[in-house]
Amino acid sequence: MFKKVLLIVVPVLIVAVLAAVVIVPPLLTHGVAIETRAVGVWQESGSPPAYRLTIERVPGGAGGVGYSVTYTRTSKVPFPAVLAGDEIHVWGENNRDVVWVIDYNARTDTLLVTRPGGRDLHGLRRVSE
Repeated sequence: MFKKVLLIVVPVLIVAVLAAVVIVPPLLTHGVAIETRAVGVWQESGSPPAYRLTIERVPGGAGGVGYSVTYTRTSKVPFPAVLAGDEIHVWGENNRDVVWVIDYNARTDTLLVTRPGGRDLHGLRRVSE
């Protein structure tokens, strides 16, 4: 009887431990990755001119997380931004319209910047933190 229980319990425990090691860590860090890892200086990859994007963390914003984003493609002055799920939303001059949406890819340490609705897609690589 004891051997039958071991034959069932041991494989179940092995699968549970493997699932915990492989599946759980990415789930725990997914939402946090952009919050901390997107801060820094980024540059568009591709043909010149390679515009730069700078993300700085500032006090405030939604849930206490706010950013200042300067994207030389559109302006040399910073715009306010907030964390929205696993994206950063950059607000326009009137602070009512989202003008850029920033996604972070932790696997490749790159940013994807788009206009709302998926227009004007730009990939950026890290220059400095």
